[in-house]
This record gives sequence, C-alpha cells and structure tokens, in this order.
Amino acid sequence: MLKDEEKVLKLENEINNSKRKMDNIPKSTEKIILQAEKYLKK
Repeated sequence: MLKDEEKVLKLENEINNSKRKMDNIPKSTEKIILQAEKYLKK
C-alpha cells in the first residue's frame, strides 16, 4: 500500500515540475524574441 502511494506522489511531483517548466518556456521565448528584435534594429 505504501509503495503505491509513494509512486503516486512521485508522479504528481513530476507532473507539477513539468507544468512549472512549461510555464517558464513562454517567458524565456519572449525574452529571446525581444533580444532578436533589438539586434535586428541595430
């Protein structure tokens, strides 16, 4: 019983971590786009 619960907790943690990474991706792409625009304007 305990091992199954531990597996579920690990899965939930992994899902939460991947959600956080997905949230961070748009922010970093926005920064890259802004930097590219600045570079192109020079």
